[in-house]
Amino acid sequence: MEGIDVVVHMGGRGTEAEWEVIHEKNIVGTYNVFEAARRQKVRRVIYASSHHAVGFYRRSNTLDLNVAPRPDGPYGVSKVFGEALGRMYADKHGMSVVSLRIGAFRQKPEDIRHLSVWLSPRDCLQLIVKCIEAPDLHYAVIYGISNNTRSIWDNSGAALIGYKPEDDAEVYLEEVLQKGTPEGDIAAVFHGGHFCQMDFDGDSSRID
Repeated sequence: MEGIDVVVHMGGRGTEAEWEVIHEKNIVGTYNVFEAARRQKVRRVIYASSHHAVGFYRRSNTLDLNVAPRPDGPYGVSKVFGEALGRMYADKHGMSVVSLRIGAFRQKPEDIRHLSVWLSPRDCLQLIVKCIEAPDLHYAVIYGISNNTRSIWDNSGAALIGYKPEDDAEVYLEEVLQKGTPEGDIAAVFHGGHFCQMDFDGDSSRID
């Protein structure tokens, strides 16, 4: 971290896993990044969070940047931790922090849900650059999504850094429909998709 101005923290476990793996890579690892940055007086940390931090909201709800955490599994819990850690380092230590709730980062969308939450490589690059270059920023949460026609997230707060995504998943509508990959009953209801379905043994009627 010595001599570093901005850290883009994209490391860690990127999918669901056993808790021991999530803990080591996404909890301990994320703490180590923030603490090392603090010790070397790094100006800003850009943290790769995930929409799985709020995955157990129903898709009938459009999510803004102020919704309370509602993780859909251990992976989502680790991202809630990272967002909270970033907020603490911003408030307590004066670090500038951006938490990016990344959607489905793919070359192109692969299923129906992705038409709403896709993040293209081109837009991802723009998003990171805008986060690096934003001049005056204390702490912010921003959804990492493209300019999707079917978006179910209110990302108006992204104007804070001047992010203007260019790509739209709708271009791939026919290709996605031809695949015809059905979602499970639980996955189809919630923002987190199949992450919500994994190991689910609760009562979905109790989840508002």
